[in-house]
Amino acid sequence: MFIGWRNYLTVLVEFILYFITTAVAERCYDCDSRNHKGCAEIFSGSALIRNCAKSQLDPEQDRCMKMQGNNIVMRSCVKQGSPAASMDDGRCIKDHNDITTCVCSGYLCNEAAPPFSASHSVVSVVLLGPFFRWWFIIP
Repeated sequence: MFIGWRNYLTVLVEFILYFITTAVAERCYDCDSRNHKGCAEIFSGSALIRNCAKSQLDPEQDRCMKMQGNNIVMRSCVKQGSPAASMDDGRCIKDHNDITTCVCSGYLCNEAAPPFSASHSVVSVVLLGPFFRWWFIIP
């Protein structure tokens, strides 16, 4: 009876640790060109951000928005000479037709990790090793 209890406990702990180590999580960030702490790598490496700065605007619109999956990038634009057009360092970025880009902002999500990576296997073996040893050594 006691041995069966240990086996069930070991299997339960194995499944719990397996799901913890192979969990797929997606983290999303609010980013803009002035403040993107915590998401600098995602923000600077995003093709959506780079393409947003280059996109042509409809003359009657002052915004553009691009979506790709859960990622949303918006570009707010103001006319040249507006105080809102200057960046933190005082520079203004001029666009075609004398439109100045004020800020390029985004709600960006990292890609989900693959569920079966090598690191998950190593963590599972290290964490479950004592339980397997306990399981097989005790009769």
